[in-house]
Amino acid sequence: MGGSYDFARNSSVSLFALPSTFQQGKISSIVPRVSHVDHTEHEVDVLITEHGTADLRALEPYERARRIIEQCADPKFREGLKTYVEKARLHPGRIPFLPGDEGDG
Repeated sequence: MGGSYDFARNSSVSLFALPSTFQQGKISSIVPRVSHVDHTEHEVDVLITEHGTADLRALEPYERARRIIEQCADPKFREGLKTYVEKARLHPGRIPFLPGDEGDG
C-alpha cells in the first residue's frame, strides 16, 4: 500500500492489523524472520490479529516477540514460535534470531 511507511512513521500510534494465518490456517503470519521487511520494529506500536492485540511500545525485542506470540499468534503455532525465541535467547545479541536462519519464510 503506497505511503504506509510515511503514515506509520508519522502517526501518533501506529496500528497494524493482519490475520494470524493464511492458506486457510496452514501457515502462520507471525514468523521469527523474513527475507524482506517493509516496516521495522520502529514503526509498529500495536499489532492486532483475530486472537488479540499486542501493545509493543517501550518493549525490548525479546519482550516484543513474547507479547506478539502470546497475544496475536494463532494458538497452534505458539509453541513453535516460543521454542524459536527461547533458543535464540541462548545466542548473544539483542534481536531474537538463530544463527544460520536466513529468513526465507
